[in-house]
Amino acid sequence: MTLGRALGARPTVSGGDRAAAAAGAPPSSARAPPLLTRARGRPGHWAPPSKRAVSAESELPASMAPSADLLFIFEFVFGGLVWILVSSSHVPIPLIQGWVMFASVFCFVATTVLAFLYVIGAHGNRTSWITLDAAYHCVASLFYFGASVLEALASIQLQDGFLYKYYHENISAVVFSYVATLLYVVHAVFSLIRWKSS
Repeated sequence: MTLGRALGARPTVSGGDRAAAAAGAPPSSARAPPLLTRARGRPGHWAPPSKRAVSAESELPASMAPSADLLFIFEFVFGGLVWILVSSSHVPIPLIQGWVMFASVFCFVATTVLAFLYVIGAHGNRTSWITLDAAYHCVASLFYFGASVLEALASIQLQDGFLYKYYHENISAVVFSYVATLLYVVHAVFSLIRWKSS
């Protein structure tokens, strides 16, 4: 008797399925979960994320991205002022200021090239460029920190026996060098955040 009831029993239909049937939509049991619709015949498997979603995760938040891009301009300006001021004073202490000239000119050229490549879109949203950007700004921060300390030491030695004009030019170079160091450190932090999320 129980077997007959089991064979003759009708499947229960929920209220949601009755409303869906009245609206002409398939019942909930026949509809695929929205998160699995891209699995293409592989039920129970997640669909791979799109390339656009992956690249979006590696970008900075909207409030931080404009600030990170503007840092290229300030690095270009203050970095250029450092080596222009040091070279205009005829590099009075070449043993110390040689590193200052190398670091400032190298970072000036590298920052200009990197900014230009970003403007023309050569990076193509590839993860390798995010790693390159983070590594470069970390190295540039160390270069400029060392150059700032050496330039400050050279400026102290210029107090006696050198022209007052050269002393003022090197003091200005020290100030701009520390500003450039701060800019590169902040940019390195932004780049590391972007690299960590990529």
